Amino acid sequence: YTKDLLDVNLRIEMLEAMCKEHNNLNVNTIELTLPIPSYTSDTLKAINEIDEENEYSIIMGYDVFKSIDKWKNYEDILKYPIILLPRETNDNYEDFLFYKKELERKLNNAIFVSYLQEMVVLPISSTEVRKQLATNGNVSKLLNPQVLKIIQEKKLYKND
Repeated sequence: YTKDLLDVNLRIEMLEAMCKEHNNLNVNTIELTLPIPSYTSDTLKAINEIDEENEYSIIMGYDVFKSIDKWKNYEDILKYPIILLPRETNDNYEDFLFYKKELERKLNNAIFVSYLQEMVVLPISSTEVRKQLATNGNVSKLLNPQVLKIIQEKKLYKND
């Protein structure tokens, strides 16, 4: 992974703060026990080994999905239901259908992918949110209030 990331414990703290408001969401840290580099297929396998009762779906941006056939063991990943979020206003549903059919042809198998066509795409990225935070911009409408509180209290994303 090429981006500089916050310490994993800070990221977990923010995820847990966000999940507290949603009874059906929780943070699973199993990936921290896996060898580095960590691959999505390995994480999914590990989760299923300890929790065979629940069914999992993968949420990802369409921009990521377009290159999923380059991922390690992508065939295993595509066995899970995938919910795709358009990331750019120019993400095209017809392109998605074409790419999905190409993957199914390549795998000789159907894949379950939901493309959230009607989702409102905000013209902002996590990079932009971090820039706004670095310059004391107002991101209160973009972040969970508890997550924003953690960021402000710990002075995260400041260019000091």
